[in-house]
Amino acid sequence: MTLTKYINYFNLIAVTILFWVYLKSIPVYYDYYLITGFVLVIWYNWETLKQLMGQRNRLNRLNYFIGILTIVFAIFLITASVGMINIALVRSDNSYATLATFYIIVAITTFFLTIRTLKLYKSS
Repeated sequence: MTLTKYINYFNLIAVTILFWVYLKSIPVYYDYYLITGFVLVIWYNWETLKQLMGQRNRLNRLNYFIGILTIVFAIFLITASVGMINIALVRSDNSYATLATFYIIVAITTFFLTIRTLKLYKSS
């Protein structure tokens, strides 16, 4: 589970930075979905880190539900990132492609991490 902890730390830091940037930026039509999704990912990663460190809690059903929503958000973010890469290729905009690549990395690691750690909350 050591690799899981490192990926969890990466996701927690990356999503917290993205959350802060989007919270301070000018809203675009999908920013509120991203901010809500980032809050879900931060919550799930924080609770999963606490579970992996041995600290148990009584919110297993809530965390399981948030994990399912996190998977849905990760799928949404992957889909949006593919669209962003397509737009970046049409516009020849490297900064847009870089942002989309970062989104894909965060979304794929979030998806697989959540799938892997969702069983921590299923037992109760």
